[in-house]
This record gives sequence, structure tokens and C-alpha cells, in this order.
Amino acid sequence: RCIVADNNGTVTLSWVAPVDTGLSFDGYYIYTATAPGGPFTLHDSIFNYNTTTYIDLTAGIMSNPRYYFLQTFCKCGNAYSVNSDTLQAIRLTVLNVGGVAQLSWNPLHSPLLSTSNPNYLIYQEYPLGTWTLIDSTANTFINIPKVVCSDSINFRIEIADASGCVSKSTIDGKYFVDNSIP
Repeated sequence: RCIVADNNGTVTLSWVAPVDTGLSFDGYYIYTATAPGGPFTLHDSIFNYNTTTYIDLTAGIMSNPRYYFLQTFCKCGNAYSVNSDTLQAIRLTVLNVGGVAQLSWNPLHSPLLSTSNPNYLIYQEYPLGTWTLIDSTANTFINIPKVVCSDSINFRIEIADASGCVSKSTIDGKYFVDNSIP
């Protein structure tokens, strides 16, 4: 249900374990692709039912888009589940246009999952090490006017899921200068 994209290129997936009343769970199968329509390839497998997170150390999210879906396998009928929704790691781009921060990003899923919050939350890191929620939007873009007088500012995007997890974008930022006369 959620993806956290790290600037070191890794991606952390999290999901809700399916109900396994027959105790027939055999594994989670993680598929990935660099395009929304695939081709998807089996990336890894997890055989512990209670493991509901996975870190993809080879995602390379800073240079390539990355899409994921999961399947489970049931020993009982030797059958795979239906594919989960395909999610894309959120990659944020920040531009400095005349002192205005123009933020744009890809959606987690299009349309958003029914369990997703309808709004993306916009966080700003300023001063360094201090993240503050500054806005929210249902769009995948926003302009933040007059960010600071003169300093580097980083941003990240988050969107919560009803399951309790939160998807987070890569972090991006620029150096901003406000040249307007007070």
C-alpha cells in the first residue's frame, strides 16, 4: 500500500498481510518494472507471512521510475493471488522560478487508491534538519511563493493510506533568493 523513496536510490515497500484462514500462505512475490505497463519481472520473494515490508536496494529511483506490484502464493490450491495495485515510487522535482518553488511529482497510483488520503502533504526542510508541513493538495504540482530570503530549501511529498502507512517521495530542493523590495 505504501512506498518510501529514499535519495540513496532505495525503495521501501509496505503492505497489509492478506487474511490466511487456511494457513496456506507460501510467499509474497514482488514484481517490478521501469514502465507502468511493464514488462514486470519477479524481483524477490518473501516466505515469512508476518514480513510486510521490503527494501529494494537496487531500485535506482533517482535515475529511473520504478513500479511495483505483489502477489501471494497459496499452497492449498497451488495458485497465485490477483496482482495487487501497481504503485510507483514518488519522485519529486523542484524548480526555482524567480524565487518561487515549483514542485511537481508523479502520483503513487492513478487514480489514487480508494484507501489513500485524497491530498498529498507538502513538507519543507528549513532550517536544515527541521521538517514542517506547509501545505496540501490533491494535484501533483504546487507553487510555493517567496520561500525564504536567501537559503537552500528542501521539500518532500507524503500521502497517507488508511492502513496506517505513509508513502514518501524523494527529497529535492534548490537555493532560493527573494529579490523583491520589502
